[in-house]
Amino acid sequence: MGMNEWLDPLSRENLLDFYNIFAPAAYRSVYKMVGDTTRTENVLLEAFSETYRERNTPEGEDPVALFGAVLQKKAMQMAAKYPVPENYSFSIRSLDEFTQTTLYADIIRKIDSLPFKAYDAIASTTVHRMSGSSTVPRITGSIASSGVSILLIIQLLVVGLIISAVTYLGAMSVFGVSDSIPDYRVSAEQNTDEKLVAALQYLPLKLQGITVYSDKLGVIPEPADSETTASGDTGEETTTLDTKLTATRG
Repeated sequence: MGMNEWLDPLSRENLLDFYNIFAPAAYRSVYKMVGDTTRTENVLLEAFSETYRERNTPEGEDPVALFGAVLQKKAMQMAAKYPVPENYSFSIRSLDEFTQTTLYADIIRKIDSLPFKAYDAIASTTVHRMSGSSTVPRITGSIASSGVSILLIIQLLVVGLIISAVTYLGAMSVFGVSDSIPDYRVSAEQNTDEKLVAALQYLPLKLQGITVYSDKLGVIPEPADSETTASGDTGEETTTLDTKLTATRG
């Protein structure tokens, strides 16, 4: 099958055939622009991965044209980032069998990653729901022109969640933040006990049928034995109670 004879939609089943047909020519073309084997491999990795990711979009209906456009864009970005000197001369490089095999393994590893699969699932659902609408081309065009992809957004969200979890665990375990957090429940119980103790001085006490108000007693008496007695801070209250009890016996 020639380069101009590819008519099938791109899928996981025929991705290897698509790669074997277009990778050698793409490698030679990109190497002429960037002049470095590692950068050439990075361009092909991104180009094949993005072409596979966009296979369910309207542009993906023609995978050959989509791959050519993506490859040219990636190669121009790499050449602008790492320009080749004008007097630099390099020989024509071809894609050897070992590099071709390892590069395809890198492509498979990338499209099998969790962020890539998440993007692929979201994109497929969105395209199916919005098929036939002109909104899809506008959305994909805006994302492509801005340089921000949903895959990048998902990766940033995952990184943010990991950083938040590590920060929380470090603050709770290493720095002991939990020990410095006030226990409002204990404070509330203490405040309630203080209020009750303070209110006792306004409550009347009844001793042997005699009502004695606590404002006349300096200290709230406690029962000493089975017979109920009471005494205050001064001897005057005790004398008064004993006198009344003696008069009753007489």
